[in-house]
Amino acid sequence: MNPGVYQLNFRGLTLREAWRFSGEPFKFLLALVLKAAAFKGSRQWLPAHECEAPCTEDQLSPEASAHLLPAVAEARALGYDEGCFHQMVRILDPNTRQGFGYAALHRDRRRFLFIGLVVCGAPGRVKPVLAFSGALVTTQAATLDFLNHRNHLDNAGVTRKIGVRGKTLGAIDAAMQQTLAAGSETFRPFARLEEVQQHLRAVEVQAFDTRIARGLFRYVGREEAGG
Repeated sequence: MNPGVYQLNFRGLTLREAWRFSGEPFKFLLALVLKAAAFKGSRQWLPAHECEAPCTEDQLSPEASAHLLPAVAEARALGYDEGCFHQMVRILDPNTRQGFGYAALHRDRRRFLFIGLVVCGAPGRVKPVLAFSGALVTTQAATLDFLNHRNHLDNAGVTRKIGVRGKTLGAIDAAMQQTLAAGSETFRPFARLEEVQQHLRAVEVQAFDTRIARGLFRYVGREEAGG
C-alpha cells in the first residue's frame, strides 16, 4: 500500500457489499446506479491506523469523556485490564468533527476489544456514535473479527467476520468466549497490547490492498486537504 489519500469509487463495490450496506430494495438499486456511474465517495487516509495518535484520558474532549469513558469502565470490569486511548489526527470527512478510541487486551491475553467514538454532524447537531468490535487470532495467524453490524467491506478472506447479536460490549465479549470454548481452533496469546495491535495493523494493510486492487479505493495523493 502506498500511504496517502484514497477516494472511494462505487465502481469497485461488490453486489454483496451493495446489498449489505443498503438492506432494502430501493437503497440497493440506488447503490447499483452509483456503481454503474462510478460515483466517487468520501476520501480517507490509508492505512487508517496512521490517522491515529496516542492520547491520555485527560486529553479526551468533553463529548468523548461523556460517551467513551463509561464504555471503557465496562470493558475493564470485563477483564480488559491493559488498554490505551487514541484520537483521530487526520480527519478528511467534513461530517466528522472528532474521533477517539480505546483498545484493550483481556487478562487472558487472547481477547482483544476495540471501542471507537466518532462525533459527527454540523455545529448544533452533533451526534456521538459508539462502535464496538473484538478480535481473536488463531495460532495459524488467521484473524477473526467480531462485529455487531453489517457495515463492513469484503477483504478477500484476509479476516473472518463473525456476526454478533446484541449491541453491547458484553455481547462482543460473550461471542469471543463462546468461540474460545468451542475448542475447534487454538488461539494465540499476546504478551503485550502492542503486539496484537501490530498484528492487526498488518492485517488492515492486507485488507485494504485487496480493496485497492479491485478498484474500490483510488489513490489521490498525499495532500490531506487536496481537491
